[in-house]
Amino acid sequence: MDKNIEVLLIDDDLIHLDILKKKFQNIGISNIVCKNTYESAKDYIFENVPDLIFCDFYLDNFKTAKDLIDSCLTKKNIPVIIVSTFYDTSVLNELNKYNIHDFLTKNMTE
Repeated sequence: MDKNIEVLLIDDDLIHLDILKKKFQNIGISNIVCKNTYESAKDYIFENVPDLIFCDFYLDNFKTAKDLIDSCLTKKNIPVIIVSTFYDTSVLNELNKYNIHDFLTKNMTE
């Protein structure tokens, strides 16, 4: 794996964001950008093209990963992996409409 890739981590929970960042650092990936709001993530994606995005499904201000994809990722070919603690079959069914590379449940322990 190319450890020089840029990974964008998006989660409104700062504790989860920090744990996820440490997990990537533990496998040798250091080019990590963290965003904890929908707006800051959207702005970053408009101006940059990270190699991989890990995004919590439920974001701040009643936004979700679907909103982020609709607003700025429909024309960019960036792999997106959704991670979430809370989900149900309706969430999974909705995500099937998008070009999501994977959906992972959070296990946010160090």
